[in-house]
Amino acid sequence: MGSVVTQAEPGPNPPRLIGRSRERRRLDELIGSAADGGTAVLIAGEPGIGKTALLNHVADVASNQAGLRVLRARGEESEAALGYAALADLLTPLRDRFGALPPAQRHALEVCLALSSGPASGPLAGCAGALGVLASAADEQPLAVLVDDFQWIDPESRQILLFAARRLAAERVVMILAAREEPGAPPAEPGLPVLRLGGLTVAECAELARSLGAEVSGPALRSLVGLTGGNPLAVLENLAGAAVGTSTFGPEHLELGQALDEAWGRVFEELPEDTRLSLFVVAVDAVSGGRHVAAALAALQLSLGSLAPAERRGLVRTVDGEIGLGHPLMHPVIVGRTPLGAKTAACRALAGAAHGHLRAWYLGAAATGPDDTAAEALAATAADARRRQGYGASARTWQRAAALTADHDARARRLLHAAADAHLAGDSAAAAAWCEEALALCRDPVFAAEAELVLGRARTWAGDPLRAFSGLVRASAGSRPVCPVRTVALLAEATLPAAMAGRFDLVRQVAQQADELCGSTQAEDAAPAVPAMVAEAFVMTGEFDKAERYRRRADALLPPAGLAPEQQAGAVFLAQGDIWTERYEQGRLRLSAVVDCGRRSGAPAALPLALGLSSELGWWTGRWASGYADATESLRWAQEMDQPGLAGYGLAQLSRIEAARGDREGCAAHVLRASQEAEPLGVGGVAVYTAAALGLCALSCGDLAAAIDHLERAWAEGQAGGLGNPNVVPFAGDLAEALARAGAAERAEEILAWLQARAEATRLVYPRAAAARARGILAQDPVEAAGWFARARAAHQRRPVPFEQARTLLCEGEALRRARRRVASRRPLRHALTLFSGLGARPWAARAMTELAAAGARAEIRNGATASGLGALSPQELQVARAVGRGLNNAEAAAALFVSRKTVESHLTRAYRKLGIRSRVELAQLLLTTPDG
Repeated sequence: MGSVVTQAEPGPNPPRLIGRSRERRRLDELIGSAADGGTAVLIAGEPGIGKTALLNHVADVASNQAGLRVLRARGEESEAALGYAALADLLTPLRDRFGALPPAQRHALEVCLALSSGPASGPLAGCAGALGVLASAADEQPLAVLVDDFQWIDPESRQILLFAARRLAAERVVMILAAREEPGAPPAEPGLPVLRLGGLTVAECAELARSLGAEVSGPALRSLVGLTGGNPLAVLENLAGAAVGTSTFGPEHLELGQALDEAWGRVFEELPEDTRLSLFVVAVDAVSGGRHVAAALAALQLSLGSLAPAERRGLVRTVDGEIGLGHPLMHPVIVGRTPLGAKTAACRALAGAAHGHLRAWYLGAAATGPDDTAAEALAATAADARRRQGYGASARTWQRAAALTADHDARARRLLHAAADAHLAGDSAAAAAWCEEALALCRDPVFAAEAELVLGRARTWAGDPLRAFSGLVRASAGSRPVCPVRTVALLAEATLPAAMAGRFDLVRQVAQQADELCGSTQAEDAAPAVPAMVAEAFVMTGEFDKAERYRRRADALLPPAGLAPEQQAGAVFLAQGDIWTERYEQGRLRLSAVVDCGRRSGAPAALPLALGLSSELGWWTGRWASGYADATESLRWAQEMDQPGLAGYGLAQLSRIEAARGDREGCAAHVLRASQEAEPLGVGGVAVYTAAALGLCALSCGDLAAAIDHLERAWAEGQAGGLGNPNVVPFAGDLAEALARAGAAERAEEILAWLQARAEATRLVYPRAAAARARGILAQDPVEAAGWFARARAAHQRRPVPFEQARTLLCEGEALRRARRRVASRRPLRHALTLFSGLGARPWAARAMTELAAAGARAEIRNGATASGLGALSPQELQVARAVGRGLNNAEAAAALFVSRKTVESHLTRAYRKLGIRSRVELAQLLLTTPDG
């Protein structure tokens, strides 16, 4: 938990508090119960942890919501020697209450506050007097007494406040004290209940970044939280000082700000010199868990005993044999206050003690400028990390090697390696930044084409599709005379941001250029992703014959099993084409391979799109529970890796399922998020998805006017962008049905003509079946209607899509009942009800039940369509259940899902309870026998 505010001091406009939900609830309860009796609590935590933020929140709630009178005081280090200073700040506003005190207490209190002269009474008289004043004022209006920086309150005021705090049970006074726990000092123990504050979580840090308008990547946020321990003030300092698009935060660049630096620096400077140097060794060797500390200290003629003063103050900890710093905020203080000569000597000592990649890192850390020996060692380490698929580590190591490389061309090449590996690790912001730096160093045409390719890819995933498209097309023009192969790759890559922007006309344009260049040069494909993207582009535009040529070429470049991370993109794009051409089983196999590869290798770059596509596949194949879980995880990954385009895609998939299930609030909320977070960045394709989802939601709920309005907007967006494949965003069938049901036959015919034309050109089932269903609704003659519904059913038999099939059966049953063939209508209506119920499409199931009742039949759900129980699981529980059902143990499932083992255990426990099972064997059997498993 953590909290932070955008303004630390109270003012006319109280700052917004982020996080601290548990603490706020507890303090709000105390404030709310003040009228029934008082209490006191101490808020404790390290400097900058957010104590003042909570006090500001309490002051706002007390005065503006609970009707309490608020009294505030704050300790000042410079005034700690001024007796009774804080007490005067609190009680002077209540001076009119002094007259109600017994004379001895009044005199004692006034003497304490320098309001009267004379000899002081015993200490208890002043304490009792202060309590009496608070109690008297609270009789008229309950009080909230708030004291910040209690550690600097003068001792005399401190004694009286604690005396009163322990005696408030019968009074209408809530006293909340906030005390700083100094680094290395024992925790405060004032004899009061203590509310101890921790740091920000990654999610809260992300919310803070958004509130500040900061553009920081997901990996950067995670590294920042780790480096600061989530300290809110430290997070603020670093976010405020970070460059736009900061890719990551390193310990050497961590900013503490004056307040935190002074607080921690004071502790560091009080230590002996040999202890300070020993702490530097511990800080630098944290990456190894302190394995080399003892040897390095010996080389520096020191020993572990040198750490004893720091250990006594809690600045060093040993856990399971690993030596580390007691708090992450000590790292920048130690590094910043250690002299350069001592740093260099310590890093060289560590290099002498370490081996392999750590030795290379320590040699690099010891370098004070370009150092070819250290750079070569780091480059070898980076290459080894890449071979072991440790792309995050290899990216950082390539970047450090580049920083120590004197030759500009070699430095640029290493930066490009760093960028490519950062993209595979899911850090598109770092990839883009390093590509731009590399391009500034080297403008060789071939190298520039390679760098522009990675840069365009990174910009696309980072949510800047139009800029990515322009850069890729411009780079392709420059590389055409010297490198046709790279030109084809650039044009193929440009199809993706064009599609993300909703510009299918541009998709076709660059795909056609790539096709012509391939035909004229016989350019060989460098990677399966190139022909796969060209194939996908032609699938989008409905040119399936051209798409098939490139699909076969990409297939030949992919291994039959065991994808490497760099091959994931090709498989993902092929899978997307498989879905849009209704090759569902083939798409499922490809996506399973990609997801397995991403989870196994720890290279999650392809996971947001792959899981989003798995959700889309689940939509078509009727596995909606799994689809919803996949879309939820896709969205989480896209947010963590700052990929707003794919976040918009995940939100669109969630809203589509919610629309069909009749969840209007959920659908609208996800559509709003997509329009606010993705569309402003130029991700125009999201507008088609969101309008289509809102239209389906309205159609599901029977609101034809709203459905037509939203679906016409989707139609206009799709046509303006040149959409040629109805399956890319399947809304045309919904629009045709809504128009047909509303009696708008002429407009419906225009949509149906397009659907039928696309069905003939592409041989797809969805547009053929949707068009036949709508014509059945429009038909006035029962025989003609029956013929159209028969054609739709025949099409569904070729490619079963449960939701579309159920809708056709519902329409057929409605038509039969209206034609007074009540008995005949019951069979398709019952079948429709079973399918709708199994999907959880509640409004559609309700419509089928109503029709069955009108047909004189009892509505029953057959074949246990709703009894699977998987729909009762949350998306996270279902993902864990699926992982365990595949035979993974808890540790393996945790690694595959990038969560902790404890998270897996808790989700699995809840899943067992909801499913009514007790073992992994039962879970595996259930998943095997359930269509949505």
